[in-house]
Amino acid sequence: MIDLTLVVVAKNEEDMRKFNTTHVDICDPLVLFVNVKRSPLAQIANVALDSTMKHRGRGNRVFGLCHADMEFGPGSLQAFYDCAIQGAVCGACGRNMIFADAFVGPGDSSYVWSKDWGRPTDRQKAAGYPAYPVPDWVRVDEFGAAHMKPCPVSTLDSSCIFFPTNLALRFDEQTFDGFHLHGEDICLQAHAKGIPVLVPAANAWHACPDVNGPNWGAERDRYKLKLDAKWKGRFPDYVTT
Repeated sequence: MIDLTLVVVAKNEEDMRKFNTTHVDICDPLVLFVNVKRSPLAQIANVALDSTMKHRGRGNRVFGLCHADMEFGPGSLQAFYDCAIQGAVCGACGRNMIFADAFVGPGDSSYVWSKDWGRPTDRQKAAGYPAYPVPDWVRVDEFGAAHMKPCPVSTLDSSCIFFPTNLALRFDEQTFDGFHLHGEDICLQAHAKGIPVLVPAANAWHACPDVNGPNWGAERDRYKLKLDAKWKGRFPDYVTT
């Protein structure tokens, strides 16, 4: 077991039944939350974060929040834990052609991992990657090969995000009182504090549907305006997926 609180959120029981728990049994604890009341995800995360710190303290512990349509392959949660516990915010990136040259993965899912990710290319830097150096530590995977260093990004996808509780980060449930961009906001909070935001070489991906609900785009755009209003003055070139 690892000191990782993982909160998995699904919109209904059917979606939660689809969540693959095969490789998440190392979490202590694993919290499966069916959001029948459609509570804001930032609010759900803060309640779980407060409970974690109350009962388990802030010491060597990682907090994770993910959607029920995340797929975690063998060793992936250990990789996220190892990355986060070093003092980073880490997780997945969603589908975006800006990052197409970094993606490797199966089928039509959003590719969020690659053991070949290392330092960003000049094109990626121009697209908004942060300029600070990548941490010097590397992870050795189960095959005995040293992965390249985790890839720094502007923001992660809200579908999957991890950070150590001792960073004292908190989701902004007043601004992001819905289902979008609360994770991206955490990433920009981290950048503002000089905390690395990284995608490690974890065998995990966001198996998001090709067709979202009818209001998905409009809702996301509404919260993107809120994110811009909060952060564009500080980080004018940040990008999201």
